Formats: sequence, structure tokens, C-alpha cells
Amino acid sequence: MGTKELRGPSLVETLAGSAHQALDDSLEHAFCLAELNSATAVFAFIDRGQRALANRRPKLAFLYFLNAYVLYPEQDSRLLHWLARAASEQGASSPEGQLHRLADQIQARDVTDDPLPSGATVALRAFGNQPPTPVVQNSNSAEPPPHPVDIIIPVYRGERETLECLRSLIQALPENRTPHQLLVLNDASPEPMLVSALEQLAASVGQLRLIHHPTNLGFIRGVNRAIAVNPERDLVLLNSDARVCGDWLDRLRAWAYCKPDVASVTPFSNHGELMTFPDPRRRYQKPEPADHARLDAFARSVETSEAPVELVVGCGFCMYLRRAAIDAVGPLDETNLLAGYGEDTEWCLRA
Repeated sequence: MGTKELRGPSLVETLAGSAHQALDDSLEHAFCLAELNSATAVFAFIDRGQRALANRRPKLAFLYFLNAYVLYPEQDSRLLHWLARAASEQGASSPEGQLHRLADQIQARDVTDDPLPSGATVALRAFGNQPPTPVVQNSNSAEPPPHPVDIIIPVYRGERETLECLRSLIQALPENRTPHQLLVLNDASPEPMLVSALEQLAASVGQLRLIHHPTNLGFIRGVNRAIAVNPERDLVLLNSDARVCGDWLDRLRAWAYCKPDVASVTPFSNHGELMTFPDPRRRYQKPEPADHARLDAFARSVETSEAPVELVVGCGFCMYLRRAAIDAVGPLDETNLLAGYGEDTEWCLRA
């Protein structure tokens, strides 16, 4: 895409002046980001901005978020949220009006130095006139339906793993713009402490709906009944020992609609059959939450403008299913596969 230049003394001087504080925020690293594909650089800048906020450096964070916005104004609501947060942490008296004016200037590609009310100087026109590249760009893309997405989590045993899964989902709720509901299926669990914890979560989290099965239905029958709860919605099958991170659902949904004929999407995992990363022949230890967040941030920063990888089958540990595909080929096979193994593979082959 050619060499891009980081312009504006505010950004350069701020980065250079803070280079001794953190290697990731060095001037050299910022120029490395400028050489990346636009879609890649967006997420790299957002990641660096979030780190700067965590390190109590809101001025630097603001500059990172603003450069991300220059590259990808389609992310306006999320990036303006981070810009407003970084501005407010600098003590800006009225960040909203300032940000709206900055957004208009960025959209026009005509940004100039302009101090915040706190006296901090904002960055400017980071990458010249290069147009932004969407994270998923495909002329044959499909339009997602307006309905929320149902996240189906069947539960039987495993209090610690299940609650860890649900806490990660709840923590990620504000990170995702895709409206969604958590459908937790208590498949007649024999663990009363687990059931009690599920009921407490359902009472305190509005987007979590707990469904009790009076008898054990098994994975396939339980999921099929959950599929029918909201027959117009896409859904995600999620194992109760899985853990999500960040805007996980937004990313899955974007790939699900990158082409009209996509039936399902499965992400990488440490233990996900064909989708085990980096070597599908191995099973890796589940990372700690902090390591998981770092891996997820790295995954978001890699090149995403390439064509999606076609899979023969997905894996039901975390699998996004489009409603159009379910309508076309039906739900999981509870006639021939009632024992509950291979149902995700069979459905994918049918689709």
C-alpha cells in the first residue's frame, strides 16, 4: 500500500517523549504501525491506546485512538467512546463538542493542531489521504439481520468452568455492538451449587436467560429446543468450558456475513479440534485470563483483509450459525446422532 507517514508534531513529540516509559509506545514502534495494512493498524492503534489508558497516560491514548479513527471512521461509535474517555481523563471540560468537531475534521481529511481545553495537543492527520480499509471487505458480502443473536450455553457439570465461561461473556457484553442474549440451558444438572449460582446470575444480568430442563435432554436435543426459542435469530453454540474475550461476537458475525453463502464460523482455540492453534494435532493448556487477553489482542492485530478460510467442518465449542443456513438444512441431527458426538461435523457437511 506504499509508505505512510505519521504527521503532526503532537504525535511524534508525545511518542518520542514517552519512549523511555514503555517500549511498546516508542517512536520506532509507531512508525512500524504506519507500515501496516490499514485494517491491521487500526486494531494495533486501539490496543496501544487501551494500554496507554491502563498506564494512566490519557494524552498518548487519545493520540492512538485518533489515529485509529483516521484509518477507519466506520468504527466511529466505539472509537469516539475511547476518544471521549481519553479526553475526559485529561480533564477536558467538554469533550463531546470537541470530539464532534474533530470527527468532522477527520472525515474531511483536513485535521490541524488543536489543543484540548486541558492544554493537551491532539494528533493530526496521521496517515495522509489513504482511504480506510474495513476489517472485512468483500463486494459479495451479505447484510446481517437486525435481530439479536442467541448465545446457547448447555450446562450439566463443572461449576468452576461454567461460571468462568459466563463471567467472560458478561464482561464482554459492553465490548460488543451486536445485540445478543445468553441462553443458559440447565440440562438437569446434578450440582446444586452450580444451579444456585446460575439462578443468581440470571437474576442479576438482564441479558442472561436461564432455561431449566426437568430431565436431562443431552446436548443435541437441548440445543435444538433452544434453536427454536427465537426462530428468526442467528445463534452461537458455546461450550460451558469455553471463554470469550473482547468484541468476540462482533468479529464472528462480521465473518459470518462476509459472503452470502457462509453457513457457520468457528474461531481458533487452544483446544478446538481442527481449529486448535497453532497445531491442530496438539492440545494446548488453557491460558490464564491475562494471557488470553494478550493472545486475543494479537489475533485482532493481524491481517484481516484476506479472503476467509473455507473449512470442511467447524467445531461446536464455539460456532456461529446463520439462521438462513439452519432454515435451509435443519437443526442438529437428533435421530441418528442422539448419543451426542459428531453433530457439529454432520451439520456442517449437510450445510
